Amino acid sequence: MDRAAISAGLFTHAVVHVADVGEADFDFIVEVGYVDPGGYEAIADQFETIRRAHVTRPVDGLLLRDLGEIVGERRFTPQAWA
Repeated sequence: MDRAAISAGLFTHAVVHVADVGEADFDFIVEVGYVDPGGYEAIADQFETIRRAHVTRPVDGLLLRDLGEIVGERRFTPQAWA
């Protein structure tokens, strides 16, 4: 779905950051960049259209909800360094 959101111009990027084993209280972080500064709320209707068209593909017979849970959400503002 992230790839579709990038193609639709809703996200600037999507990246998965995997934690080193034993180094963090999470396994991975999914980072997405929103084109609209309003974040998800600004694109929710458009993203729901993508979600409805999405075909779920199990991983070894497991769905995302079987593999883990979302434990938090954070907003960051990128800062450019000269």
